[in-house]
Amino acid sequence: MSTTDSDQKEEGFSDQLSPAERRKIQVLVIESDSDIRDAMRSSLKDLGYQQVVSVIDHIRGLEKFQERKFTHVIFDARKTNMPSDDFLAQIVRMDENIIAIPTSFDPSIDNVFNLVVNGAKGYLVKPFQTTTLEEAMIIATKSPPIHPSIKQAKDRNKAFAILTLSALDDLATIFRQAQRYETAKRELPLQLRRFRRTVEMGRQFRKGTLEDLLAAYIDY
Repeated sequence: MSTTDSDQKEEGFSDQLSPAERRKIQVLVIESDSDIRDAMRSSLKDLGYQQVVSVIDHIRGLEKFQERKFTHVIFDARKTNMPSDDFLAQIVRMDENIIAIPTSFDPSIDNVFNLVVNGAKGYLVKPFQTTTLEEAMIIATKSPPIHPSIKQAKDRNKAFAILTLSALDDLATIFRQAQRYETAKRELPLQLRRFRRTVEMGRQFRKGTLEDLLAAYIDY
């Protein structure tokens, strides 16, 4: 195997996005607040995502989406001139590989959980920082879709217990492998990000109190 082939194979284990990966990413930002919209576009470009288009509402977003190819859409979870869940459903129908990231000041109020269940990959809490924007981009790009158990669960807390403890088990496995294998060592930071994200999702979207969520963890 050539050095180039080896680098390409190992790149998937990174917890970062390489400059080459960033250059390929095309981002559509949908945000009604002009200050937030401008700040997000500027931050994305500072992070190395040079292909960024921003619009004020979901309908304009759909129009842009029909005009050109995007790999990522960062969109307001609140309704603008159309409901955000309708917007998500339409772009997923147009491109099942789209990486969609809803944004919200309060994800538990703005129906972000249902957006994640129905095709969004993670979420971004506002007001955002460059570091949280970067983390949202990495996790959405590199992490697998939400676990089917969450979609099918009648008991949301139990589903989060399954998801979180499964992520912990995966993290422990990678940690053991990292003692011997360089590829596993490179995958470890990404797996740690995934585990932390599942913990945060459980805390953010639990049903009832934190004690109710903890009880589900203990039962599982």
